[in-house]
Amino acid sequence: MLPMQLDQTQRMTPMPLWMAALFFGIPALVIRILLYLGIPFLMSIGIRLFEAWLICTITPLMLLLIAAIVAYRLESPFLSWRAFQERFRLTHLRGRAWLWIVGGFLVAFLGNGALAFTAQRIASIPLFAPPAALAYLDPRTPPHLSYTRFMGVPLLGNWWVLVAVLLLLVVNILGEELWWRGYILPRQDVATGKGPGSSMGSSGRSSTSSSIPGSCSRTCRSA
Repeated sequence: MLPMQLDQTQRMTPMPLWMAALFFGIPALVIRILLYLGIPFLMSIGIRLFEAWLICTITPLMLLLIAAIVAYRLESPFLSWRAFQERFRLTHLRGRAWLWIVGGFLVAFLGNGALAFTAQRIASIPLFAPPAALAYLDPRTPPHLSYTRFMGVPLLGNWWVLVAVLLLLVVNILGEELWWRGYILPRQDVATGKGPGSSMGSSGRSSTSSSIPGSCSRTCRSA
């Protein structure tokens, strides 16, 4: 272990379970509020669905990215890119890490298919039922695939839609991965005694999160 890595590890305080629950739960609550309440509100004042969806998805992810950087500055005195990489485990994947990625992908893919039948049941619970403005998220509505429109916006000639969605994906990956897997997970490793070399940290950071962009696969249903 390099001296810088050792120093950063020593400065890293353990994160107990209750704190991890808060660090996960608060962003999840903010995302839920923005999606379920923010989008209908923006649409009620004249903003189109696509723009409302974009604002309410990018905003919490950008806040996660900012929170990760601020948390790093409060924890570490090192300002170099190398120190940032080491703290957030932005390292090359090797050997067993790829097995974790492939295995995790298969479990997530097969598990999603196996549990697909629960989506309609969960959506029927008032607390989790998407509002009318978010019909594209409601598994109870029949799918309507469109290759010419995206959430009501015509795709022909509107290249800015592609740019906007790509921007969302980049912010999503940076925000979620740096906050949850880059900042929180190493502190959980310290709390559980795994230390900074946990293979879960390297592989978990590299698996693609799907909480928000996963909804993109359903947005094509809206015309």
